[in-house]
Amino acid sequence: MKLVKERTAEKTEHIRKFAPIWVAAIPFLGISGDRKAVSVLVEVLGDENATLDAIIGAVIALERIGDESVIPALHELLEREDLPTERVLNSSMGAVEDARWQVELNVASALSKLGAPAGRYVRSSNRISMTPGPTSDVMPADC
Repeated sequence: MKLVKERTAEKTEHIRKFAPIWVAAIPFLGISGDRKAVSVLVEVLGDENATLDAIIGAVIALERIGDESVIPALHELLEREDLPTERVLNSSMGAVEDARWQVELNVASALSKLGAPAGRYVRSSNRISMTPGPTSDVMPADC
Protein backbone atom coordinates (compact mmCIF):
# COMPACT_ATOMS: atom_id res chain seq x y z
CA MET A 1 0.00 0.00 0.00
CA LYS A 2 2.93 2.30 0.76
CA LEU A 3 4.22 2.05 -2.82
CA VAL A 4 0.87 3.15 -4.27
CA LYS A 5 0.45 5.95 -1.73
CA GLU A 6 3.90 7.41 -2.43
CA ARG A 7 3.81 6.87 -6.23
CA THR A 8 7.57 7.06 -6.76
CA ALA A 9 9.03 7.00 -10.25
CA GLU A 10 11.07 3.87 -9.54
CA LYS A 11 10.43 1.35 -12.31
CA THR A 12 10.51 -2.39 -12.69
CA GLU A 13 11.20 -4.21 -15.92
CA HIS A 14 8.41 -6.40 -17.27
CA ILE A 15 8.56 -8.65 -20.29
CA ARG A 16 7.62 -5.92 -22.79
CA LYS A 17 7.55 -2.62 -20.97
CA PHE A 18 8.66 -0.68 -17.95
CA ALA A 19 6.13 0.39 -15.34
CA PRO A 20 6.50 2.26 -12.08
CA ILE A 21 6.54 -0.20 -9.19
CA TRP A 22 3.53 1.52 -7.60
CA VAL A 23 1.42 0.80 -10.71
CA ALA A 24 2.48 -2.86 -10.63
CA ALA A 25 1.45 -3.01 -6.94
CA ILE A 26 -2.16 -1.88 -7.56
CA PRO A 27 -3.57 -5.30 -8.57
CA PHE A 28 -2.20 -6.84 -5.37
CA LEU A 29 -4.20 -4.37 -3.29
CA GLY A 30 -7.35 -5.63 -5.01
CA ILE A 31 -6.36 -9.25 -4.58
CA SER A 32 -5.71 -8.67 -0.88
CA GLY A 33 -9.26 -7.38 -0.40
CA ASP A 34 -7.96 -5.07 2.33
CA ARG A 35 -10.40 -2.19 2.85
CA LYS A 36 -7.54 -0.09 4.24
CA ALA A 37 -6.36 0.26 0.61
CA VAL A 38 -9.60 1.94 -0.52
CA SER A 39 -8.53 5.52 0.27
CA VAL A 40 -5.19 5.06 -1.50
CA LEU A 41 -6.88 3.61 -4.59
CA VAL A 42 -9.47 6.40 -4.68
CA GLU A 43 -6.56 8.89 -4.61
CA VAL A 44 -5.21 7.23 -7.77
CA LEU A 45 -8.56 7.83 -9.50
CA GLY A 46 -8.19 11.57 -8.93
CA ASP A 47 -4.46 11.83 -9.64
CA GLU A 48 -3.95 13.89 -12.78
CA ASN A 49 -0.51 12.28 -13.22
CA ALA A 50 -1.75 8.69 -13.03
CA THR A 51 -1.49 6.66 -16.22
CA LEU A 52 -4.37 4.96 -17.98
CA ASP A 53 -3.14 1.58 -16.71
CA ALA A 54 -2.92 2.86 -13.12
CA ILE A 55 -6.47 4.22 -13.24
CA ILE A 56 -7.92 1.05 -14.76
CA GLY A 57 -5.97 -1.04 -12.26
CA ALA A 58 -7.32 1.03 -9.37
CA VAL A 59 -10.91 0.64 -10.62
CA ILE A 60 -10.49 -3.14 -10.88
CA ALA A 61 -8.85 -3.30 -7.44
CA LEU A 62 -11.71 -1.29 -5.92
CA GLU A 63 -14.22 -3.63 -7.56
CA ARG A 64 -12.43 -6.64 -6.03
CA ILE A 65 -12.36 -5.07 -2.57
CA GLY A 66 -16.10 -4.50 -2.83
CA ASP A 67 -16.55 -1.38 -0.68
CA GLU A 68 -19.73 0.44 -1.77
CA SER A 69 -18.40 3.74 -0.40
CA VAL A 70 -16.34 4.17 -3.61
CA ILE A 71 -19.42 4.51 -5.85
CA PRO A 72 -19.33 8.35 -5.81
CA ALA A 73 -15.59 8.32 -6.63
CA LEU A 74 -16.26 6.07 -9.64
CA HIS A 75 -18.96 8.44 -10.88
CA GLU A 76 -16.55 11.37 -10.45
CA LEU A 77 -13.94 9.49 -12.46
CA LEU A 78 -16.30 9.34 -15.43
CA GLU A 79 -16.69 13.12 -15.25
CA ARG A 80 -12.95 13.88 -15.28
CA GLU A 81 -11.97 16.02 -18.26
CA ASP A 82 -8.25 15.27 -17.86
CA LEU A 83 -8.31 11.46 -18.02
CA PRO A 84 -5.39 9.94 -19.90
CA THR A 85 -7.17 8.13 -22.71
CA GLU A 86 -4.56 7.44 -25.37
CA ARG A 87 -3.05 4.00 -25.70
CA VAL A 88 -0.19 3.54 -28.16
CA LEU A 89 -0.91 0.42 -30.21
CA ASN A 90 2.17 0.49 -32.41
CA SER A 91 4.87 3.00 -31.54
CA SER A 92 6.79 2.51 -34.80
CA MET A 93 3.71 3.38 -36.88
CA GLY A 94 2.30 5.95 -34.46
CA ALA A 95 -0.98 4.05 -34.08
CA VAL A 96 -2.92 5.45 -31.12
CA GLU A 97 -6.29 4.34 -29.74
CA ASP A 98 -8.76 6.42 -27.75
CA ALA A 99 -8.97 4.07 -24.79
CA ARG A 100 -11.57 5.96 -22.73
CA TRP A 101 -13.91 3.03 -23.40
CA GLN A 102 -11.61 0.84 -21.27
CA VAL A 103 -12.07 3.15 -18.30
CA GLU A 104 -15.84 3.33 -18.88
CA LEU A 105 -16.20 -0.45 -19.24
CA ASN A 106 -14.27 -1.15 -16.04
CA VAL A 107 -16.17 1.53 -14.11
CA ALA A 108 -19.49 0.07 -15.35
CA SER A 109 -18.39 -3.38 -14.20
CA ALA A 110 -17.34 -2.06 -10.79
CA LEU A 111 -20.55 -0.07 -10.33
CA SER A 112 -22.60 -3.14 -11.21
CA LYS A 113 -20.74 -5.36 -8.76
CA LEU A 114 -20.90 -2.73 -6.01
CA GLY A 115 -24.66 -2.47 -6.39
CA ALA A 116 -24.89 1.07 -7.74
CA PRO A 117 -28.46 2.03 -8.65
CA ALA A 118 -29.32 1.11 -12.21
CA GLY A 119 -29.32 3.99 -14.60
CA ARG A 120 -29.17 4.74 -18.25
CA TYR A 121 -26.13 5.74 -20.18
CA VAL A 122 -26.18 9.13 -21.82
CA ARG A 123 -23.53 10.01 -24.36
CA SER A 124 -22.66 13.67 -24.61
CA SER A 125 -19.66 15.05 -26.44
CA ASN A 126 -18.35 11.51 -26.99
CA ARG A 127 -18.50 10.68 -23.26
CA ILE A 128 -20.70 8.29 -21.34
CA SER A 129 -22.10 9.09 -17.92
CA MET A 130 -24.70 7.54 -15.68
CA THR A 131 -28.01 9.24 -15.08
CA PRO A 132 -30.91 7.91 -13.02
CA GLY A 133 -33.37 5.88 -14.98
CA PRO A 134 -35.45 2.72 -14.94
CA THR A 135 -33.58 -0.55 -14.74
CA SER A 136 -34.90 -1.61 -18.15
CA ASP A 137 -33.23 1.41 -19.77
CA VAL A 138 -29.69 0.05 -19.96
CA MET A 139 -28.92 0.57 -23.62
CA PRO A 140 -26.80 3.56 -24.61
CA ALA A 141 -29.05 6.49 -25.54
CA ASP A 142 -27.54 6.79 -29.03
CA CYS A 143 -28.27 3.19 -30.10
